[in-house]
Amino acid sequence: MFKGIRNGHAEYAECACDVCGTTVQLGARLGDNSKEINNRTSIIRNLQKRGWTNIKSILRCPQCEAARKAPKKPPEKPPGALGGTLASWDDEDTQKEPEMDTQSEPRQPTKEQKREILAMLDISYDADAQRYKGTDTDKSVAAALGNGIMWGWVAKLREEFYGPDGNETVELALKEVAAWRESVDAKLEAVRATVTELDTAKGEIAKLLEKLTALVKK
Repeated sequence: MFKGIRNGHAEYAECACDVCGTTVQLGARLGDNSKEINNRTSIIRNLQKRGWTNIKSILRCPQCEAARKAPKKPPEKPPGALGGTLASWDDEDTQKEPEMDTQSEPRQPTKEQKREILAMLDISYDADAQRYKGTDTDKSVAAALGNGIMWGWVAKLREEFYGPDGNETVELALKEVAAWRESVDAKLEAVRATVTELDTAKGEIAKLLEKLTALVKK
């Protein structure tokens, strides 16, 4: 669970484990409404570096995630009716490796995974500007969500329901480069104009020297 907190000029996101309630506070960018966290994706990535997970919108601290991943002891089977013979046959069957289906279709997201992706896109994609906010990308959204979500799924849903690729950081960088190029072009044009003036002045000086030389010889 995520909760925005504003204390004077300081802005935080209180992240609480949905299993045990353990909390941690991280710096955040809040919207006009303190409950709205604008950099939720980067906060999730920060939590993942600390061992937290956010699977199916369930936030777990490192301890609860370790408990979730702990192997469960399989139930014991009753002995077979013929001195364990039937049980041993059953064990042999279950130990056979499944055959690989080389003709299977590419893996597709489940309905729950699609809902998670769309919920994250609502937060990280600026529909009006037709680009991601901040430094977010299809890959960063998939990484923040985890749960086996592939960035290609994010890209497909983003194209279908939101808009084209790109983000705010890249857009600003492109604008800066374009402005820099215009500045350089303007300076080059000024240099060309100066060179032309100097060439003209050089020609006039040469003509004047010829006239002065002719006067001296007289």
